[in-house]
Amino acid sequence: MLPIHVTNITGSLETVGFILSAYAIAQLLLRIPIGLLADRVGNKKLSLFAILLSSLGSILLMISNNANSLFLSRTLTGLAAAGWVPISILYSSYFTSENTDKSMSEIVMINSIGLLSATYAGGILAEKYDINFVFITAFIFGIISFICMSFSKETKKISSSIQRTQNPIQKLQKTINKNLIAICIVGSCLFYLTFSTIYGFIPIYLEKLGCSETIIGFTISFSLAASLYGAYLLPKLNNQFSYPMIVCNTWLLMILTTLITPITNHIVFIIFLQFFCGIGRGIMTALLMSLVIRQSSIESKSTSMGIYQSLYSVGMFAGPLMSGIIASMTNVESIFYLAVIICIIGMFVSILFVKPLEYKQNKI
Repeated sequence: MLPIHVTNITGSLETVGFILSAYAIAQLLLRIPIGLLADRVGNKKLSLFAILLSSLGSILLMISNNANSLFLSRTLTGLAAAGWVPISILYSSYFTSENTDKSMSEIVMINSIGLLSATYAGGILAEKYDINFVFITAFIFGIISFICMSFSKETKKISSSIQRTQNPIQKLQKTINKNLIAICIVGSCLFYLTFSTIYGFIPIYLEKLGCSETIIGFTISFSLAASLYGAYLLPKLNNQFSYPMIVCNTWLLMILTTLITPITNHIVFIIFLQFFCGIGRGIMTALLMSLVIRQSSIESKSTSMGIYQSLYSVGMFAGPLMSGIIASMTNVESIFYLAVIICIIGMFVSILFVKPLEYKQNKI
């Protein structure tokens, strides 16, 4: 509901893109430092702090009444979202290295359930009450999340002597490699698609077609449910197919569904297109996070995940920003065609430059 809320306040698609892109600024700048800090002090403390910021951001978005305050509030929620680094690594620490795919699949599924529930309920609450009620509800659930997280346990596996002998620059130099950079580029392309379409301008496109807030919320929720299913599929796909087969077909699925979306104005068809695109996003999201952890040592997992999530934030930033500019210059439909081009780049990089490491290559 946020894109529509921002549109109602500012009245400019370009401003909508600029404000939505603010979500990625804090993540782009802070996820690497957060990853370094998490490897040093542990993941639980930073996870709790991120949840508190998320609750505060919900309230600030509610009281914002101009573009500047909306931009600052959205930036704060982006800072809170940087907590995805310690949260995901904390969750993976409860699994053995052989179950990396399973851990990343499950955490993406859990995240998708939250997004699904919030998006669908948000559409209903916004239509029945108003958008402010949605922000208040988000704040309450943030506090509940904080209480639940406070009961979690952290098993510290990092050698304190190793952490003391490495300064942040040395840690980054040791962690960064060509394969990680390639994974980051693919992730940036994936999140460009996500934040320019389903989290960006698809709500505005559907509103243009005359959809109610409930239908818009359902469409986004349906796509998020598909992402949940896609994440669930990853371990099963990895047991049956080779890495190139998985990534090639997944990208083709996202490319075709994105390409067809602006061609039709049939609401039901658009909903199903976004469902299948969501499956692709779920598979790729879990796959890339799994690859990041597989290629990381125990003492640098949070740093590697911080680097990955920081650099894929480039796509989160560029997606809504460039889409807003293009939509204001041409039309909303144009953003889908640009997203297709970005997806094609992501597909070729993931096939040609990303090493699947432990993924077996003797499969179909």
